[in-house]
Amino acid sequence: MKVIILCMSLVGASYPVGWPALSAPPMTASSGEEDFKFIKAKGEVRLYERWLEIEPGRKGREMKAEFTVPQGTAAVAALLRDEGKAKDWIQRASACRLVSEANDQSWLAYVHYGLPWPISDQDCLLRYELKQQGGQTRIAFRSVANSSFPPKSRVKRMKGIVGSWLLTPQAGNRTKITYTIMTTETPTLPRWVTDPHVQSNLLDTMNAFFALLKG
Repeated sequence: MKVIILCMSLVGASYPVGWPALSAPPMTASSGEEDFKFIKAKGEVRLYERWLEIEPGRKGREMKAEFTVPQGTAAVAALLRDEGKAKDWIQRASACRLVSEANDQSWLAYVHYGLPWPISDQDCLLRYELKQQGGQTRIAFRSVANSSFPPKSRVKRMKGIVGSWLLTPQAGNRTKITYTIMTTETPTLPRWVTDPHVQSNLLDTMNAFFALLKG
């Protein structure tokens, strides 16, 4: 069952498609930090979630992972752009490609997830944008289409993903990482089936990311 919902571990719930920028689409509920509820912790990572009313009668879930690494923000951003190390922390990634765009602040990331038969492989294509916000670094991402990475036969292309990595400098050349993610795609299985695997895989992914920065 874990592999069936592997890629759901990167996402939380559904969101309407169609906003033009990397920022989150409008929502009717409060989006304050106090709305996040603690779920569980594992290793260095604490996991949260919140449900937002994204349109009348419809709610979507945003997931958040928080942890602090013993490296500066430049090292964290560099690891996110390190194609050679991507498979070391992205769970079940069988192929990863990163392609810079017009400048150093934007790039494409393609990930192919290899899943055992009889489950079809899955992949996603995300555009990342790095922006400085005061003393913080925000790396926003969302799923996109690009002719250089066309959908493949027998591989499910994940769509509608939106989220960010917020990097906040801490004393002693450390960085607090706040990772958030949502998706437009609606889960096909009930939450009581998917939630334990969604949470476990996201925690494992972030702890693997931490381990690479710990050295």
